[in-house]
Amino acid sequence: MGRPGAIHLWAFDLLAFNGRDLRLQPLVKRQAVLQALLERFGCPAVSLSEPFEDGLALLRVAEQRGLEGIVSKRRDAPYKSGECRDWRKVKTAAWREATGAMAIVRARLVAHDILQNGTS
Repeated sequence: MGRPGAIHLWAFDLLAFNGRDLRLQPLVKRQAVLQALLERFGCPAVSLSEPFEDGLALLRVAEQRGLEGIVSKRRDAPYKSGECRDWRKVKTAAWREATGAMAIVRARLVAHDILQNGTS
């Protein structure tokens, strides 16, 4: 993948290309366009994320590597923004704990601001 500390991007979807909206195409077709682009331009810092059948095993690896989590998408589904049945984002336990801790800190900062300034 490159030298330590180098940035590497794992791409998993392509919503538009060359002025053409691809969101109504199924994920597998959008990924095929993305793969063709990566091959054409030969960018070693970008890889196409490959499908995994065992989501729980992948989530465990994400936990071990300190990653935020995983995204699961239906291969035959068009792109839909927002939460829906066709895709899910699952955060690792460490990120869920950190997110919860940050929410507490934000709430305390807002409460402090309200007490000090009378505004929200």
